[in-house]
Amino acid sequence: MNKRNKIFVLCPSHTKTGGTELLHQLTYQLNRLGIETYLAYTNYEGDGKAAFPDFQKYLVTSAIKEEDIQDNVNNLLILPEIYYKKAKKYKRLKIYIWWLSVDFFLQESSFFARKRIKGFKSALKNLLMGKLRNKCGYIKLADMHLCQSYYAMDFLARKGIGEDNIRYLSDYINDVYFENKSEMLKDKRENIVLYNPKKGYKFTKKLIDESPELNWVALKDMTNKQVQEIMRSSKVYVDFGNHPGKDRIPREAAISGCCIITGRQGAANYQQDVMIPDEFKFDEQKVEIQSIIQKINICIKNYPVEARKFEDYRELIKSEKEKFVNDLSYIFL
Repeated sequence: MNKRNKIFVLCPSHTKTGGTELLHQLTYQLNRLGIETYLAYTNYEGDGKAAFPDFQKYLVTSAIKEEDIQDNVNNLLILPEIYYKKAKKYKRLKIYIWWLSVDFFLQESSFFARKRIKGFKSALKNLLMGKLRNKCGYIKLADMHLCQSYYAMDFLARKGIGEDNIRYLSDYINDVYFENKSEMLKDKRENIVLYNPKKGYKFTKKLIDESPELNWVALKDMTNKQVQEIMRSSKVYVDFGNHPGKDRIPREAAISGCCIITGRQGAANYQQDVMIPDEFKFDEQKVEIQSIIQKINICIKNYPVEARKFEDYRELIKSEKEKFVNDLSYIFL
């Protein structure tokens, strides 16, 4: 890509998640490569600063409003898949869709996908309201598709997108999780089992109810630093429910020294995306609850032995930032 062209990265201004942080990281790294790049917020009334103070460090150029995107043939707009409909709005600039969450698109397009992700009532309601329709026409408007996961690459291939229009572009976790990394596995650990209450809680609650003797702790209402601290003092992190992309929390927990136990939905079923030993992955539709609880107890009682089984996963996580920059260079330079 010619360095004189501009890139705009569309991002919601009202949401602080791993996905929105990634959009800021993308903007930051593209600017570091010498490509003039702007973070364009939706519903933004700001002053050029990041919508959240934690993200300000990523802004080399000032943030702009979506309305200020320059729709001309010299420019490029990168859309996270939540804004796939906007591929129809812009007429002149190039459009790249970055697939951070396959499941978001699926739950907008399919009754069965929405039932799996959101439940039967939500699927039926959206079907009756006429909101569930095949949206594949939108994704075929994009000039290129960037995929944060192999799950996304496989999804697009099955939708007829040619490999010449697909590029792998993953992500990396916040630098805070690498502080004093040589000491991580030496930290004193408590018999804590961590979980994310925002995802897969219906299944996780079954585990909690069947194991009252375990010390379950929800990761909620915490800063990055607080999450890191509790991860470095815990032994296990469980992650069931849908994995819409290559989720950050399992990687944050693994690099912090936790043993990781997941389901097999979405990206979790792809070894390239969640590269943990097969013995730590369980199919929620088939497995007996007690089998998972038994595995959790093994991780707690034999933590030093079990934790070493995640070394390959940790090495991969350590290399992700460098690979991200290298992939950006390949795609945009």
